[in-house]
Order: sequence, then structure tokens, then C-alpha cells
Amino acid sequence: MKKQSIGEGKDYLIDSLLNLGLVNAKQVAAAREAASDCRVGVVNWMLIHNIIQKDNIMHALAAHFGVKVVNLSEMKIDDEVIASVRRDIARNYRVVPVYKHGDALTIAIADPSDLAVVDSLEHLLNTEITWQVASGEDIEAALAKYYGKRKSKKIKMNKKLVFLDGTAANNNWRDGLIESLVGRGVSAETLFNPVVKDWNEEAQRCEEAAKTEASHLVFYIADPKQDGNPLSAYSMVEATMALYDKSNRTVVVFDTEGITGHPLKAMNQTLKVLKKRFPEANVFATRQEAIEWLASQLA
Repeated sequence: MKKQSIGEGKDYLIDSLLNLGLVNAKQVAAAREAASDCRVGVVNWMLIHNIIQKDNIMHALAAHFGVKVVNLSEMKIDDEVIASVRRDIARNYRVVPVYKHGDALTIAIADPSDLAVVDSLEHLLNTEITWQVASGEDIEAALAKYYGKRKSKKIKMNKKLVFLDGTAANNNWRDGLIESLVGRGVSAETLFNPVVKDWNEEAQRCEEAAKTEASHLVFYIADPKQDGNPLSAYSMVEATMALYDKSNRTVVVFDTEGITGHPLKAMNQTLKVLKKRFPEANVFATRQEAIEWLASQLA
């Protein structure tokens, strides 16, 4: 497999997509401009807008690195092959051995550009490795099938992008949170505020792309500051669903300032239940706690 340094070939994936005829120059140019406006990656923007599919990316990766694509879902991997890579190594590095030839191994990986993984495995396994590319979904399914399911684990994200979701209406919590985080050294470029003056189709696309690419999804539950609506019930539903679906990326903040009576009791009870149900999740009882934690993650 061809190797390249981390900083080399920034646009190699786009180049591969172009070379394979999966996109054209006009589509790429339009995607670059739109993605820049939304602060998301060009490839991710094209995925969101169905210009390319996940399989296209997999084949572009394989073409660039000179390796084959493998469909793990159609394979039955021998026990001997699975045993050649320890469970903890396969899980930690998100790889699956598919063939064994003497001492040499063929291993499936979702992202062959991750040189930290490639180099570490070649060192750990101390054998000749032939790499193949599989989809991330197939990798995860194969790991569960052959190595058993594992408990969810927080994922370290290289790119930081915080999507500020949750209570809106007349509560301008986003402005205050952004000001506090920027004051603690967080780049404003990493904080995506979906509230815009003119909501249109383009704004919606930006929001969808940012949500997909965000390393942190912040759900802020607070007083909507709206007559007759003392509590943002939908924000609590959104936050709960996000904890179930994307717990490793979800941050839930309860801000009870200005809330009294039954709404306050409801918020406190919701906080208690979520903390109990998701003990390892990032659920904060105060705005200040959330700010300090986010600053430590992002600065």
C-alpha cells in the first residue's frame, strides 16, 4: 500500500473521485464554495447532498492507496484468521483480518490514510500485512460478529466542530456561550450557530452538514423566555434521543435560571433520570460546568 505523510495530499480523495469519474470539476468547485460557507469538509458536503455515496469514497480510497475493496458482509472468515489478531487490537484499531497466508495477513480497514493505525499495527503484529478497504459499517458489523459486541466508547475526534442545538425561541443562550468559550481560548470557527437571520434551503443544508460533521452536539435546555411556554419540552426529547443514538458526541446542558415551580421540578427530574441512564455521558447540571468542560476539550 502506498504511504503518505499526514500533511501530504490534502485533496487526494477529491482527486481520486475525479479520476474515477465519480464527480466532475464543476461539482467539486460548487461543493468547495458551499462547504466553506458552512465550515464543513468538501467530501462530507457532497455526501450530504447525494452527489457521491459512501461506496464512492471507499473505492476512491482504495484506488489512491492501490489496494482492493472487500465486502465483509458477504464473507465467512475462518476462526484461525480471526484468532491471528487479538480482540483488543482489532477493537482498538477498528480492523478485521480477512485472510492468512502463512505468517502474512490481509486486513480490512475503513481508512487506509490513517498512518497512525497502519504503522502501529505493522509494529504490533510484526508480520507482512496486505491492506484492503471496507466500509465503516461493515467493519463495525464484523467486529461485533467475530469478536463480540463491546460497550460504547468515546471517540477522539481530530477535527473539532461544535453544533449548538437545543432551546431557541427568545433565549439567546448561544451568543453568551460562544462569548464565554471564545474568552477561554476556543476558536469561534469551531462553534456552529444554526440561528440565521434568513432561514432558507441553503441554511438548512448548512445545518444538516454541520450536524453530520460535528464532534460535539450541544443540546441546551433552558427557559425559552416565551409567554405561555415555560419549558422547552422538545429540547429534552431531542437531547434524550441524541444520547441514545450518538452518546459519544452529545453534550446536554441544563440551565434552570429563571425557571420555577413545576417546570423546574420537571427539568431537575429529567436531569436526574438522564444522568442515571447515561452515567458516562456528558450531561451537565449548570451552564458553568458545561463551559469549563467544553473549554478543556476545545481550547
